[in-house]
Amino acid sequence: MATILDKTREEYSPTKRFGLTTRKDLYNICRDKQIEKNVVLHTDDATSVDIMVKKMQSDTKNPLLLYKVVDDEMDYYSKIDKRDFLLGIKNDAQEKLLELYGKNCIM
Repeated sequence: MATILDKTREEYSPTKRFGLTTRKDLYNICRDKQIEKNVVLHTDDATSVDIMVKKMQSDTKNPLLLYKVVDDEMDYYSKIDKRDFLLGIKNDAQEKLLELYGKNCIM
């Protein structure tokens, strides 16, 4: 949070509301928007996503449909390149729609 405050204070004049942002303001925003404190799991985005995916996979309601990291191969989909990254996530409403209409879809 200190980094966010520092950057905000650098970019905005203290005479403007954004320049007066406090740590309490940031906590209130996180609370109101239901933002978790430790959203960044790792400084490297690919590693952070991998950590998030592993957490989802261990969840009883695993929302993952598809996960392919760069340099992995998907033998059963020849059009997907080794350099492609794929991540498919579904919510409960999407799962219901997939159950209802999924047999009529082509992937």
